[in-house]
Amino acid sequence: MLRLVHVRTCDPPLRSAARFYRETTAEAAAVPEEALLAAWACGGPRATTALVDARHGDVATAITWQASHGTLT
Repeated sequence: MLRLVHVRTCDPPLRSAARFYRETTAEAAAVPEEALLAAWACGGPRATTALVDARHGDVATAITWQASHGTLT
């Protein structure tokens, strides 16, 4: 089974605990959904999608974690 993962990256401000995301949750959720539809249109395999938030420096870790711990059906 194929797992499509989109990581919504954030930049924490220097003097605040808040986070700044470059895209909204809705915009980020649309990315794997569009990829899923494109894969199915080409006869691609069954797939699931995941949307995760991570700092820029933690993107690889977030993808690796999804690959090893993500829920697959």
